Amino acid sequence: MLPGLKKFFKNIIYFFPVQLFFSHFKRNQFLLFIWLILFGCISRIILIKHGGPSLLLAPEYLDTIDIWSFLILGIAFGSFVIAFNISSYILGAHHFPFIVTLSRPFYKYSLNNFIIPLIFLVFYIYHSYDFQINYEEIGKKYVIYNLLSFMAGFILFLFIAFSYFFSTNKDMFRMFGISRKEDNKKTLAKRIKTILDKEFNRKMADSPPNNMGPRRIETYLSSLVRIRKARDFIHYPQLMIQKVLQQNHINVALFAIGIIIILVTLGLFMDNMYFMIPAAASLILLMTVFILLFSAIHSLLKEWSVIFIILILIVINTLSKHSFTNYQDSAYGLDYSNNDSLISDKTYDELLSDCRIDFDSTLYILNKWKSKNINKKNRRKLPKMVIISTSGGAMKASIWTYYVLAYADSVTDGELLKHTQLITGASGGMIGACYLRELYLLYQQGETDSYFNDTLVTNLSKDILNPMAFSMAVNDWFFRFKKFEYNNYEYYKDRAYAFENKLNRNTNYILDKPLHEYRIPEKESIIPMAIISPTIVNDGRLLLISPQDISYLMINRYTELNREDDIMNVEFNSMYRDFGSENLRFTTALRMNATYPYVSPVVALPGEPRLYIMDAGIHDNYGVTTSLKFIYSFREWININTSGIIFIRIIEEKTGQKQEKGTLFEQILKPAEKIYGNLLNMQNINNERFIEIAKDRFKTKIEFITFELSREQEKISLSWHLNKKEKAAILNSVHTKTNQAQLEKLKKLLE
Repeated sequence: MLPGLKKFFKNIIYFFPVQLFFSHFKRNQFLLFIWLILFGCISRIILIKHGGPSLLLAPEYLDTIDIWSFLILGIAFGSFVIAFNISSYILGAHHFPFIVTLSRPFYKYSLNNFIIPLIFLVFYIYHSYDFQINYEEIGKKYVIYNLLSFMAGFILFLFIAFSYFFSTNKDMFRMFGISRKEDNKKTLAKRIKTILDKEFNRKMADSPPNNMGPRRIETYLSSLVRIRKARDFIHYPQLMIQKVLQQNHINVALFAIGIIIILVTLGLFMDNMYFMIPAAASLILLMTVFILLFSAIHSLLKEWSVIFIILILIVINTLSKHSFTNYQDSAYGLDYSNNDSLISDKTYDELLSDCRIDFDSTLYILNKWKSKNINKKNRRKLPKMVIISTSGGAMKASIWTYYVLAYADSVTDGELLKHTQLITGASGGMIGACYLRELYLLYQQGETDSYFNDTLVTNLSKDILNPMAFSMAVNDWFFRFKKFEYNNYEYYKDRAYAFENKLNRNTNYILDKPLHEYRIPEKESIIPMAIISPTIVNDGRLLLISPQDISYLMINRYTELNREDDIMNVEFNSMYRDFGSENLRFTTALRMNATYPYVSPVVALPGEPRLYIMDAGIHDNYGVTTSLKFIYSFREWININTSGIIFIRIIEEKTGQKQEKGTLFEQILKPAEKIYGNLLNMQNINNERFIEIAKDRFKTKIEFITFELSREQEKISLSWHLNKKEKAAILNSVHTKTNQAQLEKLKKLLE
């Protein structure tokens, strides 16, 4: 190799920023893992399905993407970078003792530790610019303003943080000769000091005695624009070197406490929308705390740190059984002071009697429905009964269900909702359907002029994930002590509360009512019945929630019931009547039906044994099972009193599975991945089988109308936050050839 080229590579390799960059791969894998998550998210490689990139690339504050949301995110990212520098400084600065010869050693260390943050900033600006332009359709001028605001927030926090460290961080010469005052330490402080001294001695032993070998430093950045040659430190005592490096432990502790105080303070004001910072900023602040805590644990315990963290998790898991740490999410409106048994003392014959009473009560509703839909000109012509089943899928399902049903109702001149007897479904789809149903009720009562317009669509499509992520970051990871009152009972505030609160705010609180307020409108067939059917985690059965008593749906075959093991599901009213079932908040029922794992907390119902409730999609993501049970229970009445059933299914378009040979790891993981990934496909296959069986049991004809959310464009994320392009794709799906053909078929069937 030529001497000049050799010197060039030598200068690069032994340049302090380059040495720091490679040292992270050797010693700070945890920090690199956090960075990889951020890089993967902004590059739209990971968390795409759940909308993670949208939160980072186009943050929202007060439901708006603007300079303020980017400013806050920039400040949060500044705190993350400072935490990254602090952590790497504590864990690895003793490997580069030359920095103690410099003024403001922590600042100089951070300045040279720029490679990873700078690469991230470049990546972020590029991807955010592209995302805002192409997915949020923001003008170029405003995109530039947003990114400048992000950088301003980032620089502002760095300036404040380094000002703090400038005032507390001393160099070698200012510290020289200073001794510690230890005699007046309290007992606890002495114990902490003992631990720190052990780490101090370890670092002294691990620190290189001179600037030689593969870790030597030839040059470093002394400022943003100046490179200097590294000083020799061999003539300085090791004790003094380590004193300079050790001093930042207290500063780090204060910095970490400050971040935690900020998070807790934000949690205290979680109901104030001005304190509800962007979801991405909340999660980055949480990552900041994790980095600082991990650094502290690893610094003190070194190779024992992993075992210590595992022990802490075991202790927390054990304590979670006790009341002072048990924050199981509640169903708002129910009485949790009642610990009565859920096991009924009714005999089997008494249960059958209740089923028959509930069956007759629903027959009253069906007769009301029939009288409403009898053709006034030709009373002999029997009406078509419409049954709606909608699939889950978070916000995309919510918007799609509302929009396609409202659109179909408008093109049929209001006949669709008038002929609809029952609505079932999962997750977001049920929220969209119930939103339309409530607007339809208000329209009939003269309280609104329309139940289908652009404003209503916009309101339903507003972000819900932001407050949930905010609550998760600033409240749910700490001791929850804020409560709110509903139906004279108190419940803890968490991300479930944040979900309902934001849903109600987005929809102008029209769904914020107890379950029993829908009893009369359904009873008189003013609006369709809606059966909400989340899954019971304990045994996989459905929890059937309705303002009506529908115990006949608990069993497999009502008219042929002859065995106790025919009881298939749990009816909410009969099981929880003593706990105030009729006062269940309706948005809580919808939330239980949409409890996606980890995003929303599992709901624990009162009584013993305690039942835990999750998303309806676990059992049946399409709501078909409950609909088929209903029409099968009333098949005799339907055969006599209707001219047929129109079964409307609202789903997402199915895509074919590509069979490609994968890598070794992909082949190992593929069986489990395919089973989980095909869960919905298996549900759909079973539903098709049940539908074919149902067709054979009815004398009247069953017609199927399927509205599919198109996947011709980029896949829409499964999230409670959608970008502008995704929202437009949902609304445009109603105009596909397939859906337009289904609309024409529906119009003819309802004529």
